[in-house]
Amino acid sequence: MNLTFQPILRQPPPPGATNPAWDVVQELLQLNHDKFDVYFQSVHQVLMHNHLAHHALTLYSLGATAETIRSHFKGHEGYQKDKGAEDVFFVHTISNLGAFKRALGNPDQYHNFLELFRLRFKWDGYTDALNRLLFSGDEWSTEIFSRMVTGYIHPLIQTGFGLEFDLPFLVCEGLAMACTQNDEEVATAMLEIEERASGREDRLNLVEILDACAADKKLVDSLHQDMFHVIDSEGLLGTSKVDVIEHASRFTVLESEIQLKSAELCNSTSYLMAGAQRLGKEPRADFFLLHTTNCSILVDSIVQKDWIGRQGKARLLSWFGRYSIMLYIAMGCPKLDLSVVRTYKPRKGPGGWADAIERGLNYKDDGHGCKIIRALIHAQDVSRPYENRPEFRVKQDDFVKAATAVAESWSLEDPVGRAGHDRKEAWIRFAGFDRAWDDVPSLEPGEG
Repeated sequence: MNLTFQPILRQPPPPGATNPAWDVVQELLQLNHDKFDVYFQSVHQVLMHNHLAHHALTLYSLGATAETIRSHFKGHEGYQKDKGAEDVFFVHTISNLGAFKRALGNPDQYHNFLELFRLRFKWDGYTDALNRLLFSGDEWSTEIFSRMVTGYIHPLIQTGFGLEFDLPFLVCEGLAMACTQNDEEVATAMLEIEERASGREDRLNLVEILDACAADKKLVDSLHQDMFHVIDSEGLLGTSKVDVIEHASRFTVLESEIQLKSAELCNSTSYLMAGAQRLGKEPRADFFLLHTTNCSILVDSIVQKDWIGRQGKARLLSWFGRYSIMLYIAMGCPKLDLSVVRTYKPRKGPGGWADAIERGLNYKDDGHGCKIIRALIHAQDVSRPYENRPEFRVKQDDFVKAATAVAESWSLEDPVGRAGHDRKEAWIRFAGFDRAWDDVPSLEPGEG
């Protein structure tokens, strides 16, 4: 395995320059924006998200050709849902704060919230409007900000891609998604965590809190596995809310440590995904935990924006870390052990970054796989200056080893289509529970 090759993520061309792959990305993202909803269905009231934009941008970033990007888009547009036309009167109505609050949490109103934010960006300017809507701390922004981590952080992911690639219409999609997610209990719990964190002096690094969660026998014994009630009153927030608040509220980012803590979150969420393995079993990525890894590069891109204030950046990083803790607990507090990926020997190819990237570009899922590879590349880069700090547990060679191990769990024969527990796919769910590993093949002696 080549451990010396260092990939560089591709950026959009400068103004005035052209790039065939970027031209296709812009075309497809506009088509997606104009035609499709951000949700394509609901299963037991769990909303299923449209990943077309994430997928296209990630493929581009990893160096895909225009043809590859278009092929993946075509493979996944067939099951999307049309978003419909906005209701001008309703859009005007929710311009009032009271009506806005009453309309929150209704996925059927996505297209109207989208139009509301498009108009706000048009009237106030993109950066001023976003600062006011997300980071000002007023009633509007409190409602929107607290919902960015609902829907397994998909609103934050959507918004983050828009900010990283400077695509305001994609940011509008993320804000509208936040307002229409139906799992508001997550937002309420996160506000309670923030209140508990205020004034606490016993802060810990993220990995130290994960250790404390795993060592909390009362907490671990209270956890159970329910695919459709993961973080709600019938799931984690019903059985363990007090403990979740107590643990998660120990993570707070100060305005003086934004760069360090953003890098720490990239490293620690890589640790979450890469470390949640099972000795003696083939490596797998937990489908829920991987979203924190995939989101980390986007959060880091947001806090690099010089037009966002330090207070807003620190709050965003604090919330992202706290949500990652909450999700880790919901997955059963899996033991985090990097030895599985560190000792894994490639079986399907040469391993290394080039091989993992190629597998990501060719894998027919809805984009979760290639996003892992991109996030790990970025996490390796931003972790480098902090290699010797103990809270940075994923070391430089670990990133490519993790990418290799996870990429080899994907099969090019897997069917094209959405992710889902009812689908044939490479992911596991609830990595801390024994049942999650029942169908994962064992490693033969000498394989890892």
